[in-house]
Amino acid sequence: MPPQLRSERITLEMMASLRGQCVDPDDWDEDGRRLWLPLGCRGASVPFQTEAELDQIRCECRQLAVENEFAINGHENRISYVVGTGHRYQVVPRPGKRVSASTVSQARSVLDHFVQENRWQARQQEIMRRKDRDGEAFLRFFPGDDGILRVRFVNPEDVRTPSRYSQPPEHSFGIATDPNDVETVHGYWVCETWVPAREIQHRKANVDANIKRGLPLFYPVRKNLRRAEKLLRNMSVVAGLQSAVALIRKHSGGRSSVERFLSDAASVTPMPSGGPGGHTSVQRFAPGTILDATSGVEYEFPVAAIDAARYVTLLQAELRAVASRLVMPEFMLTSDASKIGRAHV
Repeated sequence: MPPQLRSERITLEMMASLRGQCVDPDDWDEDGRRLWLPLGCRGASVPFQTEAELDQIRCECRQLAVENEFAINGHENRISYVVGTGHRYQVVPRPGKRVSASTVSQARSVLDHFVQENRWQARQQEIMRRKDRDGEAFLRFFPGDDGILRVRFVNPEDVRTPSRYSQPPEHSFGIATDPNDVETVHGYWVCETWVPAREIQHRKANVDANIKRGLPLFYPVRKNLRRAEKLLRNMSVVAGLQSAVALIRKHSGGRSSVERFLSDAASVTPMPSGGPGGHTSVQRFAPGTILDATSGVEYEFPVAAIDAARYVTLLQAELRAVASRLVMPEFMLTSDASKIGRAHV
């Protein structure tokens, strides 16, 4: 073998032996975490470094809040137990102060007008839902000429840094702060419009005080919620397959009698466009299907040996992890009250 070909062969063999030992830094492990952390990420307390990453996290958790029944239950329970039907307010004089009854009545009238104008009880519930779902809630204040303060929501995705201010770190994530103190907020960029800090109240959750934006409540357990949903779906599918076939009917007349029976019971369905022939006979297996077979034909049902009820324990374990994140008893998330009495036995 010529020396050049020998060298190429040795090189290829070395590359083949090293192929399985190489690690792509962008690879993810089975839990969805990076095998390698990017530089500068050590000690970070949030899983997002850019507005785009925050948008992706928020979108993922919003989808759970709309589609996942367990996440919806968690959100509703949080609203019920933290806010309920909304707060009720009273106007009373300060201790040691004498205030006339008319002044107290006027102050109560202004407060009642504010609560009614802003639908405050319902808005409190929405604040709780937004704060849990998005990790934050923005309230913008609009003083009216009639003396009533009106409160409106600002969507988190509308609070973004304009491209012309993308470099200064004090303008990051749509919030302008003091260059030397991130907790001193000067204003917000709402749809690229500057809004002074006094006109917006920012309620954020699940992050440190020096982090500008909040983190959704279900972010740490979002995979548990998806696994629980898939597990429940698969359990239902298996149970549906097991219950679909009612019985197997055997014919003693041989194969011809079975074929004649099936031909009479079959429905005629057109072939897909481009297929050979015009029509074909198709038998549909609806719930309670009866299978027909000759005495020499055996049917096997692999799903019949699967006990779907065994996976209830796995489902409960996943939901228990979600309930732990919510600091709730398990029954509040699963709506299963069967274990409440047994816990006191």
